[in-house]
Amino acid sequence: VGGSNKVSIVSSGSSHFPSLKVNNNGFLGSASVTDALKLLSSGDLQAKTKIGIGIDPTTLLHIKGTGDAIRVESTNTGAGGAQVDLLHFTTSPADEDTFGVINMGGYYAGTTSVYGTQIKSIWTDVSERHSKLEFTTCDTTLSTALTLAHDNSATFAGNVTLSSTAPILYLDNTTATTGKNWRLSSAANGKMYITQAGVVDAITLD
Repeated sequence: VGGSNKVSIVSSGSSHFPSLKVNNNGFLGSASVTDALKLLSSGDLQAKTKIGIGIDPTTLLHIKGTGDAIRVESTNTGAGGAQVDLLHFTTSPADEDTFGVINMGGYYAGTTSVYGTQIKSIWTDVSERHSKLEFTTCDTTLSTALTLAHDNSATFAGNVTLSSTAPILYLDNTTATTGKNWRLSSAANGKMYITQAGVVDAITLD
């Protein structure tokens, strides 16, 4: 027991546990880093820098182990359920800033890793709050497969395939007085039909 209302536990045989100190300010640490953890009066726990679960961390939060790594449960009684926020609080936001990214990948040869897919959120005009969402896939290198723009348009970098025994594509024009609903379909007989809602087989292509 040390002075100034401190408790010190000292070990001389391990570099991972040289000493443990607790003081009356709610800090838990070592001789070199006295405030590694802080027990807040609210009951919360605050770490000074990084937290590792099953590993010496290389990022702010680093988890390593088998099985499911993260599970989030919400007990809200209202309409809101579990939520994950990716927020970029920069003092100098700019167009083409990537303000949120989800990377997915792993080893592809020995212990050499690569990102196989990505989901990226990018500002296209940050002052107007315009953004785009990019979905990327890997064919040796990453490239954008689908882009969703702020105006709700979607751009595919490759082919778009509708695959079923009777695929249907709807074109719904929502103009108040002149808009129509068109349908392109392929039947089991191999024919293609272009029709308007309420009209059967207006145009048939063999």
